This record gives sequence, structure tokens and C-alpha cells, in this order.
Amino acid sequence: AEQLCLVIPAGMEKVVINMEQLNQLGFINHPDGEHYVRQIIQANFDHSFNSIESLKVAGYINQLNQILLPVSLGLGYTVLPEKAVTCFPQQTKIHVVSLDKPVYENLYLIRKKHRPLPKRYDFFMRQIRTLLS
Repeated sequence: AEQLCLVIPAGMEKVVINMEQLNQLGFINHPDGEHYVRQIIQANFDHSFNSIESLKVAGYINQLNQILLPVSLGLGYTVLPEKAVTCFPQQTKIHVVSLDKPVYENLYLIRKKHRPLPKRYDFFMRQIRTLLS
């Protein structure tokens, strides 16, 4: 399991984050954004939240390594897995909100049922397990 992080621009550390604040900022959406933000908002801000249509969306980014760029520029907030947040090179320009109820996303290592992987993949599977443990 990996924790989901609500990421806001740096400088907002002292601001009390609520739905009003989030909507003022605007959501930076991405391919998994709706799924992630729904989990964070339902657990921590609004139990009745069920649709991204009720959020102010400030943009959409399709490249994982660029999702936090508009957040670092103060253009909005987003929700990403912790590993994606820690890989962002400009850590001083973002802030991860401390949530009352942390949300975790399960991670799975999958393969086709009746197709054994060649031995050369064993190294990569060990590396993945080591990095995620």
C-alpha cells in the first residue's frame, strides 16, 4: 500500500485546508486524478462528495513527471501517490497536507496467469519489491 498525498503550493502550510480553500485553488487533474481526489475528499472533507464536476478544475496534465509543476507554480492542488511526490525535484515549492485520515492505495504486481515470465524478469520483480518495502 502507498499513501495518497494532497499536494498544495508551498507557502500555504499555515492555511487551514478545507473544501473552500481547495476550490479557490483549483484541482490539477491527471489520468488517475478523479479516483485519487475522490478518496481524499470523502475521507477528510466531505463524505457526500462523489463527482469531480463539483470541483473547480484548474488544469489537466497527462505526464506523471509534470503533474506537480503547476502546483509548484501556485496554480492549484493535486493528489498523487507518495512515491510520485517524493520524486518531484522542486520539493521546496510544494507542500504535502497532513490529513486527519490518511488514505492508502493498494499496489499490485501482476502477470498473465498461464504465461510464466522469463527468468530475466526475476531481477526486476525483486527490485520492485525492495523499493516498495
